[in-house]
Amino acid sequence: MYDLNHIYKVGNLIATLRLEKGLSQGELGLMLGVTNKAVSRWENGQAFPDITLLPKLARYLVNHAVEVY
Repeated sequence: MYDLNHIYKVGNLIATLRLEKGLSQGELGLMLGVTNKAVSRWENGQAFPDITLLPKLARYLVNHAVEVY
């Protein structure tokens, strides 16, 4: 079972970084090969991104590694 605080922290981080880059949920989804609904679920704490997407997500949203916990 996931700690809900971690789920919300990850979601908030994704949303914050996406907005800083000026991307919509749909644009980020297209870049990652997922739907805007998937991005929305991540940002709202309803799901985690698939682990295989994390390197791409980091490449598109940040310029360096970020501690998310």
